[in-house]
Order: sequence, then structure tokens, then C-alpha cells
Amino acid sequence: MITSTEIMWGLPLADIAADVEFGRVVIQEGGLKTLRELFGLTRNTMANILYVDIETYTKWEIDPETQLRPWNASRVARFYRNAMTQVEWLIEEGINPREILPISEYAMMAGVPQSVIVRQYRDGEIWCLDLGILGLWMYR
Repeated sequence: MITSTEIMWGLPLADIAADVEFGRVVIQEGGLKTLRELFGLTRNTMANILYVDIETYTKWEIDPETQLRPWNASRVARFYRNAMTQVEWLIEEGINPREILPISEYAMMAGVPQSVIVRQYRDGEIWCLDLGILGLWMYR
């Protein structure tokens, strides 16, 4: 018998159930699309940030009735909750989300490997915004 005190994926089962439900609501209400548009990102970039393939992300975005597996729904919930915390911080700091871009996009535009950008950041040669679950970002 499973009780709410049992642990799965490092969380109490009651928390996982709430995350699964919230993740499904995020998809149904277009939360990921809204977040993507807030930053002015392509679907491909958003899929990369979420570590899913573009077909999966596109399905989530265009078909709000997509039946997510519990693990994916829980991932979406945690991602969205943490991403929105970062959005709130950006707004409080007066930073327009459309004026920044993920370092993966910057590296592609600059024609250099992302690892070079990360090394430069770690060595203090360039400045980036660390947006937690959203990764490192730079001004456009």
C-alpha cells in the first residue's frame, strides 16, 4: 500500500501528485507558450531549455489536451514554477525579458561553441545573468 509519507523522485507522493496536476494545468492553459513569448523565444529554443525534443514541445503548446505522463507533468510544473520565480526577479530588477537571450542562442549567433561562453563566464571574462532553471543569459 502506498501512503502519502512514501518518497518517490525525492519528494513525498502528495507533492508529486500536486505537481502532476499543476503541470497538466500549465499545458492546458498555455503557460509554456506564454512564458516562451514573454522572452521572445522560438519553440526550438524553449524545447532546448526544457530538454525535450521540438516535436514534444510543439505538441504540448498546440494541443492543450495533450495527456502528459506523470513524470513529464511533474517536470513541467517544477520548471514553470521556478521559471516564473526568475521572471518575477527580472521584473523587480527592471530587466525586460525580451532584452536577454540564452547563452545557447548567443553562442550560435556568435559562431562559437557554448562551452567557450561558459568558460569565459566562469573565468570572469564576460557577464551573464544566472536565471537558475532557465540557465545563463546575456543581453541581446
